[in-house]
Amino acid sequence: MLVYNDGIENEHSPLANWLVAAATVGASYWAWQQPELLWDGLAKTAPWGAENLLIAPFFHLDWEHLFWNMYFLLCFGNSIAGGMAAWRYLEFYMFLIAASSIGSALFLGGLSIGASGAIYGLMGFFIVAFGRVNLQLWLPPAFVLPLPSWLFIAFRVGADIWAVWAGRGGATDYWAHLAGFLAGVSWAALLKKRGLM
Repeated sequence: MLVYNDGIENEHSPLANWLVAAATVGASYWAWQQPELLWDGLAKTAPWGAENLLIAPFFHLDWEHLFWNMYFLLCFGNSIAGGMAAWRYLEFYMFLIAASSIGSALFLGGLSIGASGAIYGLMGFFIVAFGRVNLQLWLPPAFVLPLPSWLFIAFRVGADIWAVWAGRGGATDYWAHLAGFLAGVSWAALLKKRGLM
């Protein structure tokens, strides 16, 4: 199942989001060339260091992990980046990765590798700003299903809440997802309250 074409017209160029994606791909590829940094260095560093909270979400475990995170980063992030100045979007994104990393540190005691927590933050912003917009879900081989964005995002977040409640572990950092989502919702709600959205 792939999500595409939210139909939102951008006021600005989403260049800032493409820069985030490029930085993430570059950082991940660089880390793969020296795995001792990723596992023996960064993963064992105290999680409360500001540089670690902000760097870890740019690294990914493998190409599949990177691909899907970048896919959803572009799906949701481009519409958000297109609605604000580039510097404001970059500030917002750094806030999301810090919030998701803090969620990992608080509840798991370690760092979260990967951008999925920040992407859940983008979905949190999206559900406040564009919750009534329909997403187009492509179901192979050729079936397209229009679905309200709030329903798609609510399903994803609900699945993570259930996973936390059921005590599911594994490689997925559900706490980073939920912390990022709440951060994104909070940022969007604040902008809405101030009449900036």
